[in-house]
Amino acid sequence: MIDACTPEQRFIMAMLAAPGAGHIWGEPAALATAVSWDGFMSVADGMLKPYLHWASRQAPFAALVPASVQEQLGLARHATRIKNLRWASELRQIVATFRSEGISLIVVKGAVLQRTVYPDPSTRPMSDVDVVVRREQMALVHEVLARLGFHSRTTPEAHIPGEGLAPDEEGYFIKPFGDWALLLEVHTRLEMHSGYQLPNWDRCAEVRGSDGLLVPALDPHSALRHICFHLAKHGFEHGLMWLLDVRLFVERNQASIDWDVFIEQCEPSARPLLGFTLGLAADWLGADVPERLRAALPLGETNLAAPLVWGQMWDYGRAAPPLNAVTLVLSGDPRRIWTYLRDRGRRWTAPMPGRGSHPLVLMAKRVGADFKFFRARVRDGGFRLASIRAARQSDRRMEQLRAILWPSSKK
Repeated sequence: MIDACTPEQRFIMAMLAAPGAGHIWGEPAALATAVSWDGFMSVADGMLKPYLHWASRQAPFAALVPASVQEQLGLARHATRIKNLRWASELRQIVATFRSEGISLIVVKGAVLQRTVYPDPSTRPMSDVDVVVRREQMALVHEVLARLGFHSRTTPEAHIPGEGLAPDEEGYFIKPFGDWALLLEVHTRLEMHSGYQLPNWDRCAEVRGSDGLLVPALDPHSALRHICFHLAKHGFEHGLMWLLDVRLFVERNQASIDWDVFIEQCEPSARPLLGFTLGLAADWLGADVPERLRAALPLGETNLAAPLVWGQMWDYGRAAPPLNAVTLVLSGDPRRIWTYLRDRGRRWTAPMPGRGSHPLVLMAKRVGADFKFFRARVRDGGFRLASIRAARQSDRRMEQLRAILWPSSKK
């Protein structure tokens, strides 16, 4: 796989790798001689460009990346900086207001990572902010966010709950800002290998970010498991940035991670998946992960899964994908289609706690919400031939990875 990658891919991976891990991809100066810089810009994931700009100004890459390329990467970083400054202001207000209202809060994923493990927040874009609250406080969360200018993406009755969740266990809130919108995802459970789990509130701690913002976050063990499982749950199809998250998290939290305790706290069935994900961060980006964790998945299965992940990550963002339902139907697998329809029907009719809405009323409103998302995806270009082809290829890889990494999954 490494032997088959292009010079541009190899150089990008070298820029993402940990200092001292250059042996993985080759000597940077030698790599640079074979790079087409137009090709470099075309294959570089847009979400990675802000970090690549930072890396292009560090040794040895500062002397290798042309000034014109650094300038183009710098434009992406500047755009990220502007958005993240807006988000930092909102996040300060959310954290302060939730604290004053007595609302328990944990900030997870990108909003924490960008200010604790990245060089600075401008090097790590994020499309939304994810927070976790207590389920019994969701009504108060709705009220407080409305005062802060956020409105629910759908009415409560039209909200389609995530798989395995009740409608009141999550919420999606939007705040318009110029020609874009701030999206806040509010959860009451964490996505983990075996499903959705309640966070350990006793183990969360406040961490101070590089921008001075004090945010409540998961403990290092829970946070690392969360970002690894979240990456795997999405089939490794969200680009290389999420794998970079893992490498940087391990690097910045090495002193706080007890690897023996870390793996013991993870259920045995999930350890191969966790070991594989950490192993990719080690093998591709030089993350300092003990070999005993990386060996949790047999070598033969690792060799089968790694090329699939490589394809998933490098195909990310090439075209706006169609809805998952469309991709699923195009897969032509009757079992998967039936399972999807059965699950969707359950979610369309899931009762609203504390409300007496008739199931058919709920179903009508939720089908209408699905139609709105479908129409929006059509406008975004998710049904072009190239998009559908890429989505079907990604779906096939996803199914192969699922069979290798978590064969006991019911999906």
